[in-house]
Amino acid sequence: MLARPLQYRSLISTYEPYNDQAVRPWREANDRVQRIGGWRSYAKDVSDKTPASGDSGTDGHNATHGGVKP
Repeated sequence: MLARPLQYRSLISTYEPYNDQAVRPWREANDRVQRIGGWRSYAKDVSDKTPASGDSGTDGHNATHGGVKP
């Protein structure tokens, strides 16, 4: 079985430099935030997420100990 030759592709070849976003008037930006629900919308997104493992993480440090030493 013949091995395929190694291929190298630099990540720099696909690099796209950062482009500044267009500046909007602050009043327009504030109105947009209000339309989507304001800061509460962002807070709701975070609070709705559940841990990926299903573990609530409430056991804390005690969960790693086997108990008290005799």
